[in-house]
Amino acid sequence: MNEDPFARPFTEVDEWRDEPVRHRLVQGGFEGTETRFSYYFPPEEQYGGRMIHHIEGGGGGTSEAQWPPAAPLTSDLANALAAGAYFVVSNQGHDGPDASHIDRWIHHYGANVAVADHSRVVAASVYGEPPEHGYIYGGSGGAARTLVCLENAPEGLYDGAVVFILPHVAQQVLCAHVAETTRALGDDLAGVVDATAPGGSGEPFAGLDAEQRETLATLYRLGFPRGAEDQIHPVTTASNGVIPGLRDFDPTYFEDFWTEPGYAGADGSVRAGRVQRTFPVVRTLTAGEIAASPEITVAMDVYQYLAVVKIARDRPDAVIGVELDGLSPSEAVGAELTIRTGAAADRVLLSLGGGAGVIVAGGGRRNMSIGFEQVVAGDEVLVDNSDFLAYANLTRHQNEDIPEFSVFRIDGEPIYPQRPRVTGSEELYFVAPYTGAVDQKVIVVQNTHDAQCWPCAPDHLRRLMIEQRGTDAGLRVWFNENAMHVTGPQVVEGPVPVRSTRFVDYRGHVHQAMRDTISWVEHGVEPPRDTAVSRSPDGAVRLPAEAAHRHGIQPVVSAAVDGGARADVRVGETVEIEAEAATPPGCGTIVDVDWDFDGTGAFPVREDGIDGSRAEVRVTRATSYDTPGVYFPCVRVTAHRDGDVGSPQRRIVNLARVRVVVTA
Repeated sequence: MNEDPFARPFTEVDEWRDEPVRHRLVQGGFEGTETRFSYYFPPEEQYGGRMIHHIEGGGGGTSEAQWPPAAPLTSDLANALAAGAYFVVSNQGHDGPDASHIDRWIHHYGANVAVADHSRVVAASVYGEPPEHGYIYGGSGGAARTLVCLENAPEGLYDGAVVFILPHVAQQVLCAHVAETTRALGDDLAGVVDATAPGGSGEPFAGLDAEQRETLATLYRLGFPRGAEDQIHPVTTASNGVIPGLRDFDPTYFEDFWTEPGYAGADGSVRAGRVQRTFPVVRTLTAGEIAASPEITVAMDVYQYLAVVKIARDRPDAVIGVELDGLSPSEAVGAELTIRTGAAADRVLLSLGGGAGVIVAGGGRRNMSIGFEQVVAGDEVLVDNSDFLAYANLTRHQNEDIPEFSVFRIDGEPIYPQRPRVTGSEELYFVAPYTGAVDQKVIVVQNTHDAQCWPCAPDHLRRLMIEQRGTDAGLRVWFNENAMHVTGPQVVEGPVPVRSTRFVDYRGHVHQAMRDTISWVEHGVEPPRDTAVSRSPDGAVRLPAEAAHRHGIQPVVSAAVDGGARADVRVGETVEIEAEAATPPGCGTIVDVDWDFDGTGAFPVREDGIDGSRAEVRVTRATSYDTPGVYFPCVRVTAHRDGDVGSPQRRIVNLARVRVVVTA
């Protein structure tokens, strides 16, 4: 019998700290492993006998709590301590974002369960006894691992959980079609985004050719959220984790895709987008230069950008960008870049795209520590996007027995050649394969405009729970309108109108869900009802227009300009914008209303008289514009369960936008 890899814990740090709030920090790990942990204990008079364990998203790999310098009291750590809990964080068994080298069971649940279990021993030494209750929560990849931890933890370790931005178990297969849609739409994607924005035509298919229409329609039917069209990116952070594992799991797929009938690479237009050429290097760029250039970073998806920002902070002189003579970044997205000449010859990198002619790349699986060091102008680079395009078309070759994949079946039979089923495979670096075998109370917080973890995922979790346990009792699902994948501090603002005027910061929603989970478990207090969401036969998510019918916990906000969704005016003419907002029953009152009229994200105008005493408000503002252009005025509304106007924590946010077209 093999020895338990987590049998020998050790402590490196044990000290009191004051930032972001007063706590005792205990840090350590387990001998013979990469696993590291941090435990944050509140003062004894603040402690309520509970543990809150946070599971980082992506692949994990960070062993310390993080907080935004500008708003430390909104952090996960500050909220956990305020809830009377000590806070647990681990690197989930590995250093850095790459978990491909460790056993799947260690990454998916083994390290996290060991860390949480050991924290009880340490808590007993701090407070005299272990915690009475334990809770766990995580988002994205961390949401899937949260569920797997619940399924595999010893009885009594966790009493409840919050999972947010939950990935579908087939998410990276579904998201492959996002990459294919990006290829098919090309520059016409901008028209789709405009048509689906507030005050747009509402006709995303206008002006598209037959292939583009079919590709976009398939994406919608698979469950891609309406209103998230500006997030249709190649999803390179998924591909650089999936493609290497897929090569091992189904190695002939990448050859069959380009040669066998029935595959788009063999007999479709995908061949025209294939790049297999050598290009000379014009110049290289450092992480610091790239992070400081909006022209380059605006073309990246959020996750590429965050990876660049991180390495720019840690190693600003790292050379991770290159300009190749005659190749645009969009053509190179997802491609393997093999350096052919010079001191770095034979190095293989993965292209993450970019803008302004610059291609940002790393050593695969987001390993940005491997870049273009030693590469100089004149060196030659072979660019090959064959495997990426094959991955982008993987979705239709997976006959998943779930509703989302019915678009690829006729009379129950698959239309396209089928490959070995990859979803749930322990051999691949995919979403941790949760099964729904969960007895604990769970609140799911999902976003309606999340292009990475789609709104259809909670439906599938509910199906799994009923299949495994015969019931979905103990499950709540709340939807956030106008929320994307990443939280507020991580949102890449981008060009005007910036993302903070289009998407809300939903951290407070997650923290409120944890408070409600605690009350549910410890006091039997039923949380607010599920959001009354429905899905159309074509995959659209629909929410009732009134808070009393929508439920959930988020305020409902609507806005109109001169009585409609769009106003066409001349320079200097005044428009009137009216906004209404209401909180769902039992979900507190409105504590803040502010406005942004030019899309810069400044939100300089704040409504007076919003004192937390009302659950419904109606406000009106007049504005005008001195410069021709298209503007999207935004009203942002914040609610709080306790009506606490000054509290930085558990703030529940929504917004509404209109379109104003100003001509000379």
